[in-house]
Amino acid sequence: HLIFHPGGKKIIQTVEDLFGGMGKNIDDTKEVLRLYGNMSSATVLYVLERIMDSQPKPGEKGLMLSFGPGFSAQRILLEF
Repeated sequence: HLIFHPGGKKIIQTVEDLFGGMGKNIDDTKEVLRLYGNMSSATVLYVLERIMDSQPKPGEKGLMLSFGPGFSAQRILLEF
């Protein structure tokens, strides 16, 4: 699972290009953005909620990414 707070459209496309080749998708992130818009840092929590609602398998891994103003980025590896 890939969860991230997009910094903008270019970052969305870059993340999708990078991780799409590995069989990962950002569909949950894009759906949250479509429904609510960019809510800044809170966006990742809405995406995480969608993923938790889909009941990931125990031990499944996820990556949460957040991009901020300038060149700031945070990441966390999750295990469900």
